[in-house]
Amino acid sequence: MNALNNIWRPNSLVIVFLTLKGSERTLMASEYLRKENLEFKEAQSFDSLEEIVKYFGVNKVYHLNVDGTGVLNRSLPSKPNFQDDLIVSGNKSEFVFSYYDDEVTAAVSFFRLSLIESFLNEFDELKSHLVGVSSGAIALFINPDLEIDSTFLIKAKNGKVDAFKKGNQEGINKKVLKDGVFVSFKYLVSKSIYEVFIDNPDKLTLGEGLIYTGKQTYIEQKKFNFFGVFTTVFILLALCINFFYQGALNDSIAQQELELSIGQTNLTQIDQMDLEVIRKSELIRASGIMSKNFIAYYLDEIGSSVPSRIHLKEMNVFPLTKKMKSKHKVEVDKTEIFIHGSTKNNEVLDDWIEDLNDFEWVESVKLIGYIVDEKQVPQFDIKLKIYE
Repeated sequence: MNALNNIWRPNSLVIVFLTLKGSERTLMASEYLRKENLEFKEAQSFDSLEEIVKYFGVNKVYHLNVDGTGVLNRSLPSKPNFQDDLIVSGNKSEFVFSYYDDEVTAAVSFFRLSLIESFLNEFDELKSHLVGVSSGAIALFINPDLEIDSTFLIKAKNGKVDAFKKGNQEGINKKVLKDGVFVSFKYLVSKSIYEVFIDNPDKLTLGEGLIYTGKQTYIEQKKFNFFGVFTTVFILLALCINFFYQGALNDSIAQQELELSIGQTNLTQIDQMDLEVIRKSELIRASGIMSKNFIAYYLDEIGSSVPSRIHLKEMNVFPLTKKMKSKHKVEVDKTEIFIHGSTKNNEVLDDWIEDLNDFEWVESVKLIGYIVDEKQVPQFDIKLKIYE
């Protein structure tokens, strides 16, 4: 999955630094390369965005970082919707926020969207891939341990914000110490923005509030190009496979014709078995065992009415009228049911007999036997007469 994700990641990211000073704007741009051991292109000054895109190329991926007049930087206690505390006047939907929230302190850089609307339109007109917007140096917090004293005073320890405030603007071009090596401040910001773009850390957000789908558009275009080539290759491969598949398909047809012939024989046998079932069903009907209700119906009706103090031992539904003999028709009495059981309580037995009489299909209920033995529970026999 990681190898596939690398296909959609750009080989480099061009960071456009927009510095606002009153009505003036200063443009600088640098390119951070994904591959290791490649030289970082230092930030250069440009007169226009068109000049930047012409220099780096329209197919490159761009990120806009805004700083200067109108860009505010604050640190405040972390809490849900902390953005509301930062907006004195206006709606927070009119602002773009970049922030790092360590769940104790939130370091925030934000500005009005109106400051860059014309700039965003220029990106669209130039048909360049703008994939993100940020402000200040918030991206530096992707480094869990950090101490920078330049344009910004930034300190982080074990992923926690120690300090965050605006520093000396003259320090923007100074070298800063990072991991024992002096590097340019803009290089460090460019590297951090690229890492945020790739890793999408939970605690760090760049450009919240800006409805912008540049990153997703870029990824979709990469996928379209990749799968377009893949589909073309796949079609050519499918045509080659189809040639060899024809022979296998003909063999398969012959095999299926053989199976069809066998299937026809099986269907004939099934028809014969169906006729046998019909013949035996007629034989059962002729025996007289068939009734307007299934035997299971009577068993279920009687069984569900048995009180807990009565124990059934035997039930004979539709008893034989005479013993079964070979080559003789089986005859049963479809109007009688015999029940044998035991109970210690005569009253319960009487009540149950009354309940049985209440069934609409019962013509009569007779107690035909009741045996009392001091050593055993009293036994009883009941005969139910069923309406024909």
